[in-house]
Amino acid sequence: MDEKKTCETPAEKPEEVTAHSFRQIFSSRQYFAATVKQFLKFGFVGIINTAISFAVVYICLGQGISIYIGNTLGWACGVVNAYFWNMYWVFKGNREGFKKTIPKFFGSYFLTFLLSQGLTYIFKESLGMNQYLVPVVCVLITTFINFFLSKFWTFKK
Repeated sequence: MDEKKTCETPAEKPEEVTAHSFRQIFSSRQYFAATVKQFLKFGFVGIINTAISFAVVYICLGQGISIYIGNTLGWACGVVNAYFWNMYWVFKGNREGFKKTIPKFFGSYFLTFLLSQGLTYIFKESLGMNQYLVPVVCVLITTFINFFLSKFWTFKK
């Protein structure tokens, strides 16, 4: 007989509670609280990734390298860091293995990277926004998209 206890309700073991759909997040306080906690962890990892990305972007800009190349290099450094933190800390237990999660993770981050590049062009070239402010605005926009793609697709149980 298997003596391993499983989590029957969200109240029994909140750290293992995870909503499996966007709708389920709002189905109970436990799911909502667990999702908020997970989003805060995701945000903390995002701060680290952003610091890494911005450091690379700003170093590139300081060296006279194009904002687009700097943005690409910064993104690459940040996303590698993000994968490991999200896999082992934020969405722990929600992994299908490297073979399935790596393509999903890099694919979803690549889509939001393309969005960020497009927004960079719009903000800098069309709207004349300061090039040092552009990455900040883009990160604010893409953070929520990355969270929900990671939660409901990449690391979904």
